[in-house]
Amino acid sequence: MKTFILCAVIGFFCLNHSAQAQCRIIPHDAEEWVEKNREKITKMTRAEWQELDEGYKWIVLGELSPKQILDFFREKIEQVMSDFEWNKEEKKHLVKLHQFFIDNPYLYDNEKNSGVAIAPSGKIEFMENWVDYAEKELQWTPKLIQGLYYTPADLLDKEGNFRVTTSARMNFEKLDLNE
Repeated sequence: MKTFILCAVIGFFCLNHSAQAQCRIIPHDAEEWVEKNREKITKMTRAEWQELDEGYKWIVLGELSPKQILDFFREKIEQVMSDFEWNKEEKKHLVKLHQFFIDNPYLYDNEKNSGVAIAPSGKIEFMENWVDYAEKELQWTPKLIQGLYYTPADLLDKEGNFRVTTSARMNFEKLDLNE
């Protein structure tokens, strides 16, 4: 159990999306596309990011600023709280996670985190406790817990399924800076 929690927390803080490898194929031109669209990416919203094909989406996520990543996760929890019905204890637990993002504006900023690649131990302890409570007290499944904090993509249901874009609805040319 502790191993699962530690692995989940490390995944959360490192944004290691290897579990989603089966739903993304990196396009051959992805790096070139990112380079051409770097300026647009620095201003990209979570809604725009979600419209990208999975192959571009995960490369772009690695190019976002720490503030953008933090905002994506904060916005995701806001979306989850409003899109689904939660009982009082569940809602309180989601609010706690949301507040964690607000209280830790440098969560994904390695420079402001003293160069540490993952958050300091107090933040890891928070996530361990948050996950433990979700599993034991709220009876949330590991899939739901991971769906809540592992990806900024929309949660589709309380089972933990999240939105996957297998073909882009966004016109990539529209984002290209060489227009």
